[in-house]
Amino acid sequence: MVTTTNIIKSRYKVTLVTGTDKALQAKLEQVFVGENLLQMILHAHLLMERAITNLISKKLKKPDAVFGSEFGRLSFQNKLGLYVALYDPPSERVQSLVSFNKLRNALAHRMESEAEMVSRFLRKNSDEILSPVEARWQVFGTAFELLAELKLLRRLRVRKSTTQTARQNEGWPFPGKD
Repeated sequence: MVTTTNIIKSRYKVTLVTGTDKALQAKLEQVFVGENLLQMILHAHLLMERAITNLISKKLKKPDAVFGSEFGRLSFQNKLGLYVALYDPPSERVQSLVSFNKLRNALAHRMESEAEMVSRFLRKNSDEILSPVEARWQVFGTAFELLAELKLLRRLRVRKSTTQTARQNEGWPFPGKD
C-alpha cells in the first residue's frame, strides 16, 4: 500500500525520528506533500517548535516544570532563547528559525500574500517577490533544512543531492506544479 509516509521516504530519503507521535507525522505530510502554502508554513512551524521543545526537554531534569501547564506556556521565542542557551547552535540556524517565526506571525496578523511574506522573511538578500511556486520551494527548503538540523528528521540514504534526484525524477516537491 502506497502511503504519504512511504512517498516521503522514497522521494526525500527522510523520516521522522523514532518515537515521534502520529500527530506529528500528519503535520510532516502537510509540509512535504501539501499544496497550500499557508498550511505548509504553519505545519512546519509547529514541527520546529516541537523539535525545539524535545531538544530542550532532553537537557532538563524536570521538563514538566518548564513545559507543564502549572507554570504557564512558553512562547516560540522563549523556547528558541532557551534552545540557543542550551545548545549554542550556529548563528545561521538561529537566524533561520527567527525568520521562520516572524513569517508565521506575519501570516497570522497581516493581509499580504503568502508569497510576498515568504520573499520578505526567508530571502534576506533579494528584493524580488517570489512566485507562489517559488515561495513553496523556499518554504520547503528552509523547513527541510531546519527540521533535519533540529533532529526531527532522520536521513535514510542519499546518493545524489536530494534536490537534484527529486527534481529530475518526480517534479519535486510538487509533481505537475512546475
